[in-house]
Amino acid sequence: MSAIHGEPSGPRPPRAGGAATGGALEKTLRIIEALTEETDLIARITGLPALTPRTLTGRRRLHADLAAVRERGHAVDDQEHEASVRCLGVPLFDRDGTPVGGVGLTTTASLTTRRELERLAPALTQAARGVERLLRLG
Repeated sequence: MSAIHGEPSGPRPPRAGGAATGGALEKTLRIIEALTEETDLIARITGLPALTPRTLTGRRRLHADLAAVRERGHAVDDQEHEASVRCLGVPLFDRDGTPVGGVGLTTTASLTTRRELERLAPALTQAARGVERLLRLG
C-alpha cells in the first residue's frame, strides 16, 4: 500500500442512486440508523442505478451487504460508488448513542486491495472511539 487519502471534506453533490447505495460512510450510517424503509423507498424510486459495474443494484444484495456491515461495525465500498476507489467507514456516536458522523479512509484500487483496506478496520474503529471520547467531553 503506497498511500491512503482522506475523503474530501464538505458535502458531495447528490448522484442518482447515491442516497441508497452510497459510499462506505453512507452505508455505515444507514445501517446504524436502521433506515431500511428509507433505503427501500429510494430503491423503488431510483431503481438503484449502477454508478459503476460494482454498484449493488438489487435490493436483496444491498440488504445483505448492509447486514454484513451491521455485523462487522464498518463498511467497505469496493468501487461501488466510484470506479477505481475503495473506502472504509466507521460510524461516530454521540453520548446518547446517536450516529453523528463517521471516520473514513479512501484509496484507489490500484494502490490498495480490499483485503489491505479491511486490515485497517480495527485501527479506524479505535480512531473513531477516540473521536467519540472527545465529542463526549464537549
